[in-house]
Amino acid sequence: MNWQLLEASCEMIIDQVEKDKTYDGWVKEHFKLRKQNIWMSPSKDCVDLALHQCLHDNGGRQPNIAPFFIEAGANNGIRQSNSFNAEICYGYSGILVEPIKYNFIECQRYRPKSTCINAVLGNHNGKIVGQFADDLKTARTENDNGLGSGCTEKHLETYPELAKEVEMITFEKLNVIFDVPKRYAFLSLDVEGFESLVINEHSFANNRPNVILVETSDTSLIGKIVNQGYKIWHRPNDHDIIFKDIL
Repeated sequence: MNWQLLEASCEMIIDQVEKDKTYDGWVKEHFKLRKQNIWMSPSKDCVDLALHQCLHDNGGRQPNIAPFFIEAGANNGIRQSNSFNAEICYGYSGILVEPIKYNFIECQRYRPKSTCINAVLGNHNGKIVGQFADDLKTARTENDNGLGSGCTEKHLETYPELAKEVEMITFEKLNVIFDVPKRYAFLSLDVEGFESLVINEHSFANNRPNVILVETSDTSLIGKIVNQGYKIWHRPNDHDIIFKDIL
């Protein structure tokens, strides 16, 4: 099936929600357009369509897979969200992980079925310094209009004045604390260069997403995922990879 992609702006969605106090209008329009083979989404380049297709490629969601997601790098829960349609239109619930406070507050406001966590995923439990200060919102608008937050050396060098200490939690601890289902729908991972520190050789031993969407070109990270029983299902663009569980 050939789809026409309609990437909706975050601002448009927020305006509608603030006016109507409900997502009913969005849901109605999404399914109306879907009948015309138009996929409407706030996801960047509508990459969540590929996620949806991967999850439903056998005609429906598998009964042993919980309708649950984890999205790390959640932004404000709407902007470029890969889980927005899953929750709002298709009844999923899940976890949103976002380190910037102003985005975290909006996640709580606009994603009612999600558990929102003001933290960053990484390789240890504790604190980490990164480019996470609230002033990043102004800097992004005035200077580069899109630099993502992060805790790599590049992020700290770009805006050293925006350094802020935040909580870091490992993927394994996240699964335990929030009672993540043993088998669940998908993991969306976009943590601005820290992806290889989030995923290790045993990350999916106990809690397995059926589908993984990760932004990476790191061959060692790709190998760590494949070696845990996943195959590369699709590359929707030049930076994202979708993996499918084959176990």
